[in-house]
Amino acid sequence: MSAKEPDNVHGDHDDHHDHHDHAEEAHEVIEPIKPTEHGFWRSLKELDGNASYQLDTVGAANEFATPPERTIDPMHRRNFFQLMGASMALAGVGACRYEKEDIVPLARRPEDQVPGVTQQYATAFDLGGVGHALVATAFEGRPIKLDGNPEHPFAAGGAVPGTMRHAGITTFAAASILHLYDPDRSQNPTMGGKGASMDAFRQALPEIRKNLATTRVLAEASSSPTLAALKTRLLEQNPGLQWHEYEPISNDNEREGTRKAFGQPARPIARLDKCETIVTIDADLFVEHPAAMKYSRDFSRSRRMNGSLGIGKMNRLWTVESVFSNTGALADHRLGLRSELAMALLLAIDSNLGGGAAPQAEFLKEKKVAEFVKVLSDELTANKGKAVLIAGR
Repeated sequence: MSAKEPDNVHGDHDDHHDHHDHAEEAHEVIEPIKPTEHGFWRSLKELDGNASYQLDTVGAANEFATPPERTIDPMHRRNFFQLMGASMALAGVGACRYEKEDIVPLARRPEDQVPGVTQQYATAFDLGGVGHALVATAFEGRPIKLDGNPEHPFAAGGAVPGTMRHAGITTFAAASILHLYDPDRSQNPTMGGKGASMDAFRQALPEIRKNLATTRVLAEASSSPTLAALKTRLLEQNPGLQWHEYEPISNDNEREGTRKAFGQPARPIARLDKCETIVTIDADLFVEHPAAMKYSRDFSRSRRMNGSLGIGKMNRLWTVESVFSNTGALADHRLGLRSELAMALLLAIDSNLGGGAAPQAEFLKEKKVAEFVKVLSDELTANKGKAVLIAGR
């Protein structure tokens, strides 16, 4: 029996090898399918050709087959993504509204225009009834850039003595050049909310002139002297006509306050280059103010050591505002306060300066507010005649 045992063991061992060989032969029948000729793959297994659908010859052939339910259900997941992808592609095409335009040279070139050389001319930009003096740079008759006009008194001179004369420009004025190339800019007259032609306007003009006595004109505020002269002539020739001006953000309160104080509307201009203490109450001097460029330049002159205030002196900026602004970012001391509380704060400062009764407001008892009012009042007293307080709209 001992002689047979090795035979049996050997036989079992041979059987094991036989089964292993059969398994290898069965595995070799399915050869891995490598990625396509484009080389696209979604996983490392797919790159090696060992993905499940690659090893299954039947599944590989039907990987992208259309299931029967997709032909019935249009909101199937794959159908949904196909529709959404097409919609996004069409939306991108629709966003490209700029029509093809060929830029051709002038047929009759002016005598003083040199090809390839830019030209500059003076112009103005009106925003909220305030005019800004600008210099436009044009190339081949097309304006491409706007700068401040250095000949204007608001922008004259450099911030540092001895530098060349140059002028700044506000962000709104710099961006206004885009209006010339805005595809939504009105190209024709409108009537009843619909587009019309100049011929239709000329036909309707006699009827409009007949009804000028009962006509109302809605216009934006403007500082143009030409428009003011035309407006005066129109009102004189048609007494019944009414002219209305509207601006979403205006300086009406400032004009009304100066009218009550001086008898006529005026625009106060502070000399920031002479001020050692500057206080702003909800006023963004360097962006929204009509004299933003002048204030920026004057502030820079008195902000430098040994600047316009003299040797070893520099201004200090205090800001009280309800929202973050460029002026608040430059301030030495900033107090965030709601706009409706500004009046009580001013009365508290006035009480410290003049000795009157202080307002009974709870927020004035807060530590940071009380310290702000006290230190500011002391500095205003010390810099009497060299301080300015500017209130916003």
